[in-house]
Order: sequence, then structure tokens, then C-alpha cells
Amino acid sequence: MPCFIIDFLGPNLPSFIARLQALSNQIDIEQSLYKLNARCDNPVFDISIEFDQILQDGNNKSLQDSIADNVHIMIRKVILTPTRLQYCRQMPMLRSRFSNMANLEYAIRFTILEDNNGMLCSVSEETAKFLKQTFTEKLLKGFLISDRNYQFLGASPSQMRENGINFYAEDDEKRTAETIMKNAGDLRSYSRSPSKFMARLGLLFSQAIIYHDISDVKQGKIDDIETEDKKYCFTDGCGIISENISIEIGNKLPNLNGYIPSAFQFRNGGLKGVLVSYPIEENNVLFRASQDKYRANDPNLGILNYSYPRPVYLCRPLINILYQQGVGEPLYKYFNRDTEIIMKSMLTNKAALKLLKNYQHLTIPFDNLLYAGFSLIDEPFLRNILQHVMMFRLKELQTKARMKISETNGRSAFGVIDETRSLNSGEMFFQYSVLNNDGVPTGETKILEGEIMVTKFPCTSIGDVRKFKAVNVKLLKHIKDCLVFPAKGNRPHTNEMAGSDLDGDEYAIFWDSELIFPGDNHKPLDFENHQPPSASYNIITSDLIKFYLEFLTELNIGRVANCHLMFADFHPKGLQSKECIELAKEYSKSLDFQKNGINAKLEQ
Repeated sequence: MPCFIIDFLGPNLPSFIARLQALSNQIDIEQSLYKLNARCDNPVFDISIEFDQILQDGNNKSLQDSIADNVHIMIRKVILTPTRLQYCRQMPMLRSRFSNMANLEYAIRFTILEDNNGMLCSVSEETAKFLKQTFTEKLLKGFLISDRNYQFLGASPSQMRENGINFYAEDDEKRTAETIMKNAGDLRSYSRSPSKFMARLGLLFSQAIIYHDISDVKQGKIDDIETEDKKYCFTDGCGIISENISIEIGNKLPNLNGYIPSAFQFRNGGLKGVLVSYPIEENNVLFRASQDKYRANDPNLGILNYSYPRPVYLCRPLINILYQQGVGEPLYKYFNRDTEIIMKSMLTNKAALKLLKNYQHLTIPFDNLLYAGFSLIDEPFLRNILQHVMMFRLKELQTKARMKISETNGRSAFGVIDETRSLNSGEMFFQYSVLNNDGVPTGETKILEGEIMVTKFPCTSIGDVRKFKAVNVKLLKHIKDCLVFPAKGNRPHTNEMAGSDLDGDEYAIFWDSELIFPGDNHKPLDFENHQPPSASYNIITSDLIKFYLEFLTELNIGRVANCHLMFADFHPKGLQSKECIELAKEYSKSLDFQKNGINAKLEQ
């Protein structure tokens, strides 16, 4: 739609520009102009009046407050396509070690997209070759914007999955992309593997909810617990933190209302993984060798995530595995329940509220509006929202079969290790928080006892879903909302499920007897530990860019998953067919492509 701006080209233009020049806060000016640009959807408006209104209303105050409190930072964003650069407004991000050690005024987050702003994905060999040639030259050369030359730096794993990459220009303290790489830590052991180097450098960009100073905390290293043959590690990625530090961190975390987590996913220099609260000596943090990726000086413990009562959902791959193990009718009941909720949501306010409350990110207080007399199904605006949610939910059911399990029948939780070695192989400990009607922990907990079913998403092999015995162990009662694995046996139970570990992986726990499959556990799949290809020389920036573009254009995890689903559905042997077993291994390989540089291959 064309935009007609009253008096913009008339006598008001000089006064409008003069007003901009008179404003002192550069960030406020930039944010206000972006908002003004967004209002051009309105075909007719007076730019001066609209600008006054924006300044009067203020910018996003909650975001400004979080930036002032050092929770968020703002970074410039540019979209790069094969034919153009598209400059975007600054984007808010959580802090990272990179933001702590650099001047973000000289940083840019690039997002590489198609010319239609669609995501790059696995493409034909010819198209991939064209894209690599197009982007390689641009990324190597860097980008001259105004008087600054932005150079390739790196990205976190999550940023790479979003086709993102960070660039940096020489700042007022003479820091460059090259010096930031060197100051990140001792990465010499990865100097011949582009994929490993990118993965380890990516720790620099991991976004943390909060940072906790541990410079005055006693830090130690403890040995990993391994199997007798040294083939597997039980404690891979799992360390220990004293209870008093856990309380300090818990009190810093937002919106917990007195709840203190038992485990924290963290980053500290070249260390990564999970720290679990134990009643050890005060002011003590114990890291393990499996958490130490490289040496780096960092006084702060960055908290990326933490244990909390989380719901668990059925999904298409899990349903496929359960169905092929004889669980049929209960799955149909869940599907029927969710379709009934959608159908009834247009008939009664009660059903509509039930559907809308499943989406917590919708910040509208639907229950308060209903209590105040607004009808969710009759009021035009609310009905519009309801219709969109209904269509989204139907699509979600159709494509993903995503169905929520009651919090009294299942949960999702961090996996942690039993440091007391009280659990035997085949046993688990799980203590979960009881929730009120609003989904908030009441302070009361329950300890599971009896048969449970556990898996790790994504699950592709029939052996990825396993049964265990939940037991009550007095020495582990201080741990809640975490699934405690035993440190005994011939193979870690974590590794049996999709080759997982304990560096922040979340596991799905079910104790609804109807969903637990009959019979014994199937043999778990053996997942190979692929070693990344090594160069005969020390890698340079061009090698990193080459691998980055290979990842963007060749990642085929979606195609592997679809092939696996097809064979699982149509092959007479289903998930136990040779094709499904091989595709499950290829899927695991594709998941690790980012860190080991080895991609899955599909035979034509």
C-alpha cells in the first residue's frame, strides 16, 4: 500500500530535521525513527505529530530497564542475501562473554538469507556451489560500512542454526575480530579442525540470563566417573556447586518467586555444562575434565538455563515409537482430547480459555478479561485471536502431533548424575514440584516410586525410549525437578538414549501407566563418536568461512528425518528395519555436523 505523508515534503521538513538534530540520545532517536517507519502502514498521517507521540510514549521501557540492568544488550543487525545488504534496526540480545569483552558499537550480527528473505537450507549441489561462491568472497572481504571495515568473527551453535554470524570492526581500543579470537582463550588444540574451532569459539557468544561473579569462590577440578573399560563417561558435562552459591544465583534469577533451582546450565570461559547443587563446603564450585574445553580467564559464571518444573509433550517421533511397541488406544485418547478442546473452544468461553492458556507467551490476561465480562468467543478482537490460535493448534496437531501431558503424569527435566553412587543400574531418582492452578510451584514436592518411561528428544531409534525403576533415595532429596541418573553399569543410561550426555540435555519423564509400553527395553543403538576431519596446517579465517557455508547449504537433517519417518510408517518391520536403523545413525551424525564437520549422506 502506498504511503502518503502529510506535509513531509513541505515547510515542516526543515523543522523536523532540526528537531532530530536537537535530540541528544542517539539510541532514542534511532528507536523512534524505526517506530515511525513501522507506522507507514497507515496510508495518511502527519509525521511530526506521530513523532511527537512516539517520543511522548517513550520507547520500550521494559527493554530499556533490562538494558540498564545489564540483562540485555543491543546489537546492530544486517540481512545478507546473494544480491543485497538489508540494514535492520538494532536487536535485543541477552549478554554474552563477547558482549562483556567487546564494544558492541563496533559489532554487527549478520543473518544470511535467500533473496526472498527465506532461510537457506539443504539445496542441490549446483545451487550450493553458487551460494558458496557468492558468499565466500563477501565474507572474506568483510563489509565496509561508513568508515568501518567489519571482519568475520564467529557464531554460537544456536546462531549458526539461525544462519547468523558475528562481524567486528576495529574499535576505539584497537580491538579487532582477530584479537578477540586470540583473547577468547587457548584454542590451539583445535587449530586444525574448522568445525571444532568454530564450536569452541562459539562459547564466546552463548547468551546468559545472568552473570554471577565467582572470582572469590573456591574452584576445583574433580575426576570424571567412567565405566571400567574407560569407553563411556557417566559424568560427561556434570559438575557440583555448593548450596549457598545456588541460593545466591537463584535469588538473582527473574520471576522465580523464592524457588531455588537444583541445577544450572552454565558457561565460564572455556568451561561448559551443568552444575548441580550438593551440600558440600560453602563457596565451592567443582568442575570436571569433561566440562573443560579450553583454558580461558573468566571471573563470571554465565547462567544459560536452570532446572524448573517444565511440562512434557508427546510428539510425532515418540508417538511412532510407542505405537510400534503396542501403545495405541491411550495415544488416540490424547489426540481426541486435544481435537475436542479445539472444537469446543468456539462454543463456550470456558473451553476457549482452556485453549488460550496453553500458550503462555500470549501475555493478554484472558482469565481477567473473562471475569470482567468480556466474551472470548463474541468480542471481535478476542475472537480473532482465538481463531488464529485454533488454526495454529490444528496445524501443530496435524504436522507435529504435539500434545501436552498433565503435570501429574509427566515432566521434562535436566539430567544429572548421582554423586552419592546410591543408585544402581536401571534405577532413577526424580522428585518433582507440585504446581498450583497457575502452574507455579507450591513448595511441596513428590518423589516418584515405581516404573517410569524416559526418553531424550529427538528420538529416532526404538531403543531411545526406555523403562526404568524410580526409587526414593534419602541422600538425593535435596535435588528437585532434575532426573538423577546412576553412575553405575556397563554403559550410561544417558548414552543409551540418542547418545546423549549431561551437559544441559533435557529428558522426558512419563509415569502415566497407560503410556508406558509393555515388555522389555529394546537394545539401544550404538552411536559412533565421529572424529572431525583434521587439516595438515593451522586453519585460517577462510577455512572457518568455508565450513560455515558448508553448514548453511548442506545441512540435511530435515530430509533425513523425513526419510526415517517414511520407512518407519511403510516398511513391514517399521523402526526395526535395516533402513530405519541406518537412518537413525545418519540422523545422529547430522545433529553433530556443527561440531564435528561430518554430515549425513543419503543414498539416492
